[in-house]
Amino acid sequence: MKYNVAVFSYDSLHRKTYDILISLYLSGVDNVLVVAAPLVKLKGVNTDKLFTPVTYGEYEHPKDICKRFNYQYVVCPHDNFPKLKDIFNTHGTNIAIISGARILRKDVVSLMEYGVINYHPGVLPETSGLDSLYWMLENSVKPSVTCHFIDHKVDAGFLIKE
Repeated sequence: MKYNVAVFSYDSLHRKTYDILISLYLSGVDNVLVVAAPLVKLKGVNTDKLFTPVTYGEYEHPKDICKRFNYQYVVCPHDNFPKLKDIFNTHGTNIAIISGARILRKDVVSLMEYGVINYHPGVLPETSGLDSLYWMLENSVKPSVTCHFIDHKVDAGFLIKE
């Protein structure tokens, strides 16, 4: 069985994307397509008032990593089903990993023969959604990372590993 991997990411510097792309390369995965969503300014979110300043250290932009590892890189909104379908059919993509994305639509998830994998920074379902650190503290849940296939619910689906 040959996996043709898509990575859903943001078209920006992003630590989780950096880590996943490096891990795929070091694991010998060579047929990777990164689908990077353009950044969208969210209504009601003032990024000038973050409690912790965003810093990126020595991370490379995903586009530069892809060039170095001979991975394909395309910029496409993750909710553009017709374009994603065409991109994935051309690439032969059959499994995906989320390194950075909003909630994916059910029709987009259904494009993957073997599913879409997500890494969540907390125990599921106790810390689902955003702010998992807050929910860990609020619900007295041990710190953990959960790897799971996604389905139509937020941070749900078949548990691969905790």
